[in-house]
Amino acid sequence: EPAQHNSYVADLLALYAAGKITPTISARFALEQGGEAIAHLRDRKALGKVVIELE
Repeated sequence: EPAQHNSYVADLLALYAAGKITPTISARFALEQGGEAIAHLRDRKALGKVVIELE
């Protein structure tokens, strides 16, 4: 259900904007380290979000 999904995403974004939820960042990788980021996920080392930084 795309409409229900959109509603859930809107609710999550509102909670985030209000500071009621904070995502846990497990690791940050530069774009050039994309392979390492994939390996990090593949090896189940991520305990939160894995962020790819563009700059």
